[in-house]
Amino acid sequence: MSPTCVTITKDETHIYSCGKDSKIIQYDIEAGKKFVINGKHKSEKSPSHHYGSVLAVAVSSNGKYLASGGFDTTLKIWDCRTHDLIQTFNGHRDVITSLQFHPYNNTLFSGSNDRTLKVWNIDDLLCIDTLFGHQSPINSMGMVHLGGNEYNPVTASDDMTCRYWKITEETQLVFRNQHTASIDSVCSGPQKNTFVSSSQDGSLSLWNIQKKNPLSVFKSAHGGSWISSCTLFHQSDLLFSGANNGKLNMYQCDNGIKLINTIPINGHINHIAVAPRSKILVAAVGCEHKFGRWFFDKSISNRIDIIKL
Repeated sequence: MSPTCVTITKDETHIYSCGKDSKIIQYDIEAGKKFVINGKHKSEKSPSHHYGSVLAVAVSSNGKYLASGGFDTTLKIWDCRTHDLIQTFNGHRDVITSLQFHPYNNTLFSGSNDRTLKVWNIDDLLCIDTLFGHQSPINSMGMVHLGGNEYNPVTASDDMTCRYWKITEETQLVFRNQHTASIDSVCSGPQKNTFVSSSQDGSLSLWNIQKKNPLSVFKSAHGGSWISSCTLFHQSDLLFSGANNGKLNMYQCDNGIKLINTIPINGHINHIAVAPRSKILVAAVGCEHKFGRWFFDKSISNRIDIIKL
């Protein structure tokens, strides 16, 4: 079944993927080996495993913790070294769609179809805040760099808005009136205070949290196809986007968004992650969209593609 999300450890030694078959798989990049952390389960909700689609995974910056969430509404924390389950949280009331660790500590952020953003202290295994604002499910989350070690989350939603969350102040900024359909993906931008959003309307937008309107808009980036994923090559102006039109696009993203290359990939690109030092890109490619069965094509193999940049 289709993979839905991928992530790479900060030291770039391991890749983690999850999918609609409920599996979470760890790949050792150097050894070329894999280990199944959460196997295929169809039983009811359990503290010991996920069942149904797992839609999000994230790894802490110290490589100690793996977080996962999905259809069963539970957030699970795993030990990356032993693969043991550390904790199961039941705080969300609907499907968990997105997870992000803070780049410099073990604070975890989770987004859900219940329209909330939750903040977790994983060192103490506590939920420390629940934030409200979106009017529809949250689809994706990125981190906005403010300078130094300061980051705050930004979320994208079916309500066609992005929201930037000032965690310490418990306030938010709303960015709207640009996309005309659900925003399926959001990621950090090339400079401080910036982020990029991508939508089912086929467009990419570059934003600055200090301005109401986007700095740049790239329409019909994939010829009108839904854009399901976008990510930025760390500390650079290289942006990547994936859709279901068989193309992975590369852009120069500074003051504007300029297409510079296209890489053919057969399938629906559900998620993208990059390893800046190794200069590799990892894509979760499936026969259908991660949130549904749209554009289903049984001729496409479900897989994880690794591309050397």
